[in-house]
Amino acid sequence: MAAGLSGHCFARVTSTGGRACAGPVITLVTEVIQDGNPSMFRFARGCDLPGPRPRLFGVSKAFGSRYAERGLVVAGARPHRWPAAGAAQPETTALLVVGAQRAVASQCVGASYVWETISTLVVALRSWGAKIAWARHARSPANAACTVLPPAHGPERGPAARLPGDLVALAYGVDGFSASPLAEGLRGLGTTHLVVAGFGLEGPVHSTLRTANDRGWECLLVADACAPFEPDLAAGALGMVEMAGGLFGVTATAQALLVELSARAPHRGEHAV
Repeated sequence: MAAGLSGHCFARVTSTGGRACAGPVITLVTEVIQDGNPSMFRFARGCDLPGPRPRLFGVSKAFGSRYAERGLVVAGARPHRWPAAGAAQPETTALLVVGAQRAVASQCVGASYVWETISTLVVALRSWGAKIAWARHARSPANAACTVLPPAHGPERGPAARLPGDLVALAYGVDGFSASPLAEGLRGLGTTHLVVAGFGLEGPVHSTLRTANDRGWECLLVADACAPFEPDLAAGALGMVEMAGGLFGVTATAQALLVELSARAPHRGEHAV
């Protein structure tokens, strides 16, 4: 992970409240800017990995600007801008969070930082007007040996960032579209563009992304909002997305996406028109 992801920054959030939950209780986005100086990240599993240390960036600065144009373009995406033509609109864009469950995230390196980064993205994209979708996974009966997934769907308190009205799809298998209503749910919301993040970069995230791309969604994978099972596979997984001119979509950092969103979110007390 150090070699493959050293150019990516992580976002921090402050959290308040004592509720136990799968993710942090978000009250304020506090960190999206990359410092660029090598330092050490301490992940939930106790792994120290080198990487750039992020710095604080207040939500009031990011989302306190006056309402601007709503169309979103991430010019810094790789291997080309996202979307490839035109601009993504909030009414037809969704953030798809894959594997956002304890049983999957607990096996990933960097899970705690990725939870925070995803929570930051949820706040920003929800403020912009995008939909939020969550794919949960259990083992397929045809592949009981897939131990990275829980054996069945059970009761679990969702992430604090998940709200009533968000789309939640229960999948059976590594692919979030497998034996699940995810495709129908996303189509029902009128989505054409997906921002993808989650847990199990080289597994559930990659498989779900590839299916979404094949089914016609224009996909942006947020590289530092994805936690791998095996750090050594992270660079290759990202490279496969970007190869051949963006075979499975494009990638970008959370910073690149948040900077673009910051100019497109309504001011507090205002409403998009």
